[in-house]
Amino acid sequence: MLRHLDRKGFEIQGALPSDGGPGPRERNETNHIELAVDALEASHGTDRVILVAGDRKLVSLVRAIRIRRQGGVPVTLATALAIPDAVRASADLMAEADDVVDLTELLLSPDGGSA
Repeated sequence: MLRHLDRKGFEIQGALPSDGGPGPRERNETNHIELAVDALEASHGTDRVILVAGDRKLVSLVRAIRIRRQGGVPVTLATALAIPDAVRASADLMAEADDVVDLTELLLSPDGGSA
């Protein structure tokens, strides 16, 4: 999904998923720290942050982005809703975000949404 968004011109912050090649793999908590730093830095001077994630541990990050400056920065959560609960964005994270965009159709379309 991130590669697709990158091809469509979205600015991707953080690392793209590993291609599975040799070398050490990132630990999940390390990725959360990098994501938090990138998201907080990106929230300065922008009208909105779009977060493509789903882990409940990111609720405090969404809260921090929204209150970081007076008036806050709205956060949109982009996720797929028509997937098993075990991998869907947490209900707490969706509730904290200002908007939730369902990417199911984009992800499941035969052409990958490149209409």
